[in-house]
Amino acid sequence: MHSGGNYNAGPGAGWVAQLFDLPPGFALHERRMAMRAHDRWIETGRKRVTGFENNSLIIADPGGSAVVEGVGAGLVAAFGLVVGMTLDGQNGIAIELRAACDLIAIQRRPLPFEADVFMPGGATILVRGIVLPLAGPGQRSGEDRVQAIFNWRQLLTRGAAARLRREVGAALRMARPGGSARDPFAPDALA
Repeated sequence: MHSGGNYNAGPGAGWVAQLFDLPPGFALHERRMAMRAHDRWIETGRKRVTGFENNSLIIADPGGSAVVEGVGAGLVAAFGLVVGMTLDGQNGIAIELRAACDLIAIQRRPLPFEADVFMPGGATILVRGIVLPLAGPGQRSGEDRVQAIFNWRQLLTRGAAARLRREVGAALRMARPGGSARDPFAPDALA
């Protein structure tokens, strides 16, 4: 019996690690977009990542004018980002991207990207992804590029959450003929 600490410590303890190895054919695939993009960035020699075009944004001169050079259709629709736009704080996502560009211009390494963006009408959008510095031949100051790859989820407003709660409760009551008229989401019903 092992009393704690590192299971692989000490002579003869290597067999314990073998017990936890996955059999061949059980490949683990990363589900997170940011990690998949990072892995592909490494594979391509730190060049532009393909396969995420809908969720991708290319920004030229990240430490200077930070101009959008390429943008996926999903980002255009969700955030209004367009080619030629400078990231100068015009909206919530532009402010967050500009801050990421400033950091990556200094550090020149991948940067995790997370933001809460407050949209007109009270909607809140949670954004998560990665910003990658792109390698290129003979890059000089002003020729740098970064690629931001991210996905997003919109949070429900209180009114939308209440409406959804009522609709689901009504659907559950209809699905159980003669069922309870109680609200299935009431705090006492969850106990």
